[in-house]
Amino acid sequence: MQAYIYPLMEEKYQAVAAALNGEFNFTKQKITMADGLKDFQFIFNIKVPYKNEHILVRHHEGVLTMGDVFVEFKSNITEADFSIKTFSLIERLFRKRNSSFKIRAKTTKPFLVKNEALKEVLNLCKNTSFEPTINGIEGQTHFSILSEYNLLDEDKTHMIVPLVNFYKSFMDEYAR
Repeated sequence: MQAYIYPLMEEKYQAVAAALNGEFNFTKQKITMADGLKDFQFIFNIKVPYKNEHILVRHHEGVLTMGDVFVEFKSNITEADFSIKTFSLIERLFRKRNSSFKIRAKTTKPFLVKNEALKEVLNLCKNTSFEPTINGIEGQTHFSILSEYNLLDEDKTHMIVPLVNFYKSFMDEYAR
């Protein structure tokens, strides 16, 4: 990504942060590559307050093109761990089942299967190269959700609002 493109990207991320009533910040780093050449890494951060916690969105663009969304909160459920894996277009071509994702969960599976916000996230996988891995992990005192994904699509921000909405719906159901 060229250094002169970052103001346009910064505006897009600011608009998303504003739509989510979140805080936006941005850093630009110059990275020395193995061959001695220098390249830029842009890191876009959005912090969305919700239920006395913060949903954190971080997108790396440049040398590394990946994004993640993270939240940690006190939970009112046990055995709530879950994993959602999406299959790439290539994997879907060779799978017998038509599904583009797999949900593994115990206690939370009925909620996840019926969750409209999660359905919106997973529908993005059908039409784009968005292939998130979403994990919910129960700790001793908190529950955390981490989504990781590539940023190979031309629109690098289209997944942020649906993911944050999914996190909010999960917190509405299970946060103390």
